[in-house]
Amino acid sequence: MNSKPLYSALTLDEYNEFYNSDTTDILLDLTIDFDCAVLIYPTEEEIDEMKKQYGEDDFYIIADDNNWYQGIAIAMLDSLGIKKATVHGDSLRFKGESQTWGFDLKRDSLTGWNLILFSRTKGPQVVSTVDLTTKNIRDYFGITE
Repeated sequence: MNSKPLYSALTLDEYNEFYNSDTTDILLDLTIDFDCAVLIYPTEEEIDEMKKQYGEDDFYIIADDNNWYQGIAIAMLDSLGIKKATVHGDSLRFKGESQTWGFDLKRDSLTGWNLILFSRTKGPQVVSTVDLTTKNIRDYFGITE
């Protein structure tokens, strides 16, 4: 690859289609330019590090808990009609109406199982899926009941 490519974020369905295709391209940078919730999953490297740090048995307990909370978050987002995107790369950029925000996922400690709410008018907000509520999502995106 001669230059560093710039990709728009993929929805979860697009992500599945992209990674189940025969392509060999690797997403290095993503630019999110639409209102959505960004799901960040751990990389293979992060998974290997966690297995070493916590041991195999504890890692699988941690992974199961995190995946459960992530699943609950996805269900809440779906119930409110919020688009979802996922990140597979090292950096992430959010393009709002009047500002751009950049994240280095490792440096900013945005490793696996994180969630970022993004509104083009408000900017990104990192949230814990453990404490996430439908009210939090409604408040952030300005959705009335």
